[in-house]
Amino acid sequence: PTLDIVVLFDGSGSMSKTFGRHPHGFFAQVEMLKTWVQGLPLSGQAAGQPSTANRKTRVAFVQFSGVPQDSGSPVTGPIPGSALKTPSGTGTAGRLSGDVGEL
Repeated sequence: PTLDIVVLFDGSGSMSKTFGRHPHGFFAQVEMLKTWVQGLPLSGQAAGQPSTANRKTRVAFVQFSGVPQDSGSPVTGPIPGSALKTPSGTGTAGRLSGDVGEL
């Protein structure tokens, strides 16, 4: 059967601080997950498609925490203490995918 993996990761403002030897915790998480996914036997199927690949993997990343910035806000940079937010339309919106290009 297909193995589905859902990874939750912290996007709160605290993750913009130093994380071990990495100067930015959020980016450290993303870099580590990108490397990890490249070693998985992904199904190659796009998000939202039913799984038909046997013995393959699909992954979903779900970011939690923080306060999203209003699109009409005069603030152009990150809000201190708030979540780091991926641009709209990036990734799979939390859906399972076996396509490394989407992840």
